[in-house]
Amino acid sequence: MRKKYLVTAGAMALSMGLLAGCGAPKADQFVDKMMENAEDSFAATVDMDVDVSVDFGMAVDLSANGGIEMEYDGSDKDAPAVHFTTDLSYAAMGQKGDLNTEAYSISDGDTVIAYAKDPDSGEWIKTEQEVKENPLDEETMNKIREASADVMKQGEVEKKAVKVNGEDCWVLKLDTTADAYMPVYDILLDAAGDEAEDALEETGVDNQTIESYLSYFNMDMTVYASKKTGRCVKMEIDMSGSDMEGLLDQVNKDFGDQMGGFIDLSTVSVELNAISFTVEFTEWGDVTVEVPDDVAENATDMGSAFNTDDEEIGWDVEDTDAEVNADADADINLNATPDTDSDASGNDELSINSDGSVSLYDYDNNYICDVKVRDGFELDEDFSVPTYLSFDGTGSGYKTYSIYPGLWLDWDDVVAEGELHEEDDGDYYVVFGENDDKQTTVKSVIDLGIERDGYPVYATCDAIMNADNSGFEYSTYTLAFRVDDDDNWVEVYLYEDDIEDWSADQFKEVYEEIFE
Repeated sequence: MRKKYLVTAGAMALSMGLLAGCGAPKADQFVDKMMENAEDSFAATVDMDVDVSVDFGMAVDLSANGGIEMEYDGSDKDAPAVHFTTDLSYAAMGQKGDLNTEAYSISDGDTVIAYAKDPDSGEWIKTEQEVKENPLDEETMNKIREASADVMKQGEVEKKAVKVNGEDCWVLKLDTTADAYMPVYDILLDAAGDEAEDALEETGVDNQTIESYLSYFNMDMTVYASKKTGRCVKMEIDMSGSDMEGLLDQVNKDFGDQMGGFIDLSTVSVELNAISFTVEFTEWGDVTVEVPDDVAENATDMGSAFNTDDEEIGWDVEDTDAEVNADADADINLNATPDTDSDASGNDELSINSDGSVSLYDYDNNYICDVKVRDGFELDEDFSVPTYLSFDGTGSGYKTYSIYPGLWLDWDDVVAEGELHEEDDGDYYVVFGENDDKQTTVKSVIDLGIERDGYPVYATCDAIMNADNSGFEYSTYTLAFRVDDDDNWVEVYLYEDDIEDWSADQFKEVYEEIFE
């Protein structure tokens, strides 16, 4: 009888072992099989949702969401090809927009040829870049895969399979931080060569510092792999739990003294309300990327995107410091002319005049006007170019102003095609539109009662209003004036602690200090 029980118990133990073998794989088995069955070519979609709030005395919300469709053809390891399309929406600093693009990238020997579709005109543009040596060779890529696999093996596989896009999948979950991927970073830095390492050393940031910063970024990963093929079907990454307050405290400790003159990081807060990415692999293996004939034949050839050959660029380097052509500036319709000490701004060199003023140019390198430096401020030459002049306060606190040709809005938008809506207090406002019924962009426009070459000068306030109209999430303040009949205009962005309480006279004083 005892022997019978022993045989029965042994059979039960064997059965349980066999059943366990049919259950969920271990994490290392899950990852090894997924890596072994990955193909060199694939098609995938990437969905992203980013929502970041930054407050440095002025609250700013940044968001981006939408999708990317990508096809990668790696059948020829020496000549990979990529095709992708984007359908993204973004909002930043009160501005909203869409990024709908399509592009191809193919290799031809030592040259990478790129075709990009202009989202506005729909026309294709072709550029070429010579690649002397690809740092991400097959050996390096294998090292990256192995290092990435080692990180994923720290996760756990759930006991039950789930169905994803019609496939039964095992699910691996891993809650980690970005510093777990330091081995991958080290491989990339080594592949980049001595120049990259030297550049990093010049910043004063070493690997230990980078690792400590990465530790503040949370990475919740969920990976779905087919039970049948082992291939990755879907991957989700959520970083919204990152400790941005801790990161800023650490950066402030490390570099606060160096950055104190620019901004006090101890007063800055950053919240990652949402930052997540979902990648779905729709096809493995049988993916071919070829540039359509109509794209290749009709694309405008821009030559090398990184070409420094004088003849192809179309100008003589010796002539870049020539004086401004008066005829080229005639249609700007301004009475002022550049100071005789000013250089023509055909390059990125600033034109600083003998009286200390700086010449501002438009994006076609046409002279607009001279800009004076306000008392208590200085020109930030490292952050300025002829089309964007930046000035920082020299006293305590954070104060700044920057001047540039109007870029974000047409002048008709600024003044609502001449129909300003007057409020009881004499100010004006324009409603630009709604964003998914969540918020409204409002521009208050104050007529300062002065003109520049026949055009009125305004003080403006851009603001994002809460969906229930209970108040403003943030606002920015500018001076704006038109410079010609072709909707060209200049904007002066202002940031000072008490600017929201300024009167029209205070804005007027600033304008006169800068431009008169």
